[in-house]
Amino acid sequence: VGPDETDPALGWISVDSPLARAALKKRIDDEFEAELPGGRRRFVVVAVSYDVAEGSADEATGSRLPASGVRAVAELERLGILLDVSHLAAPSVEHVLELASGTVVATHSCARALRDHHRNLSDEHLRGIAATGGVIGMNVLPAFVDETAPTLDRVVDHIEHIAEVAGIDHVGLGPDFIREYMDAIYPQYEQF
Repeated sequence: VGPDETDPALGWISVDSPLARAALKKRIDDEFEAELPGGRRRFVVVAVSYDVAEGSADEATGSRLPASGVRAVAELERLGILLDVSHLAAPSVEHVLELASGTVVATHSCARALRDHHRNLSDEHLRGIAATGGVIGMNVLPAFVDETAPTLDRVVDHIEHIAEVAGIDHVGLGPDFIREYMDAIYPQYEQF
């Protein structure tokens, strides 16, 4: 969520979108207002789209951003919307980091050095995000933390690794924690 330069009460929300088609085709998909600490804010919701980049599960294709993705990066930056690479394939993350002139974030990711999963980020990606001034939000979903023992200790291991590689100022929390999802996908964990 970030303020609009022309309207300090306007914020942007990207709905789990690595790159948003809305930036190219339809700027505003929905608007709403909410009462937040500090006053009422108006928000613009940007829709989810994967037609401008490869998702992480498609990493084997080795694809970088297509022309529409390159245009999306430029337009999102022009609009002041942060680029979130959490769902992108590694080659697309690298391409975004090459193109971006502003901050890049990974709102809910883990360290690939500790768990080799297509959703996790390499040390090179962690350093690249930090170089833009971005933050890596630590995901806590078991599949991304550790294949066999997704414990709190392993979450801390990821946080420490990200801090060591990217710097402590570039570590955040992005747990991707949705109770209903966790209960359905991970019934073996009574408490996570």
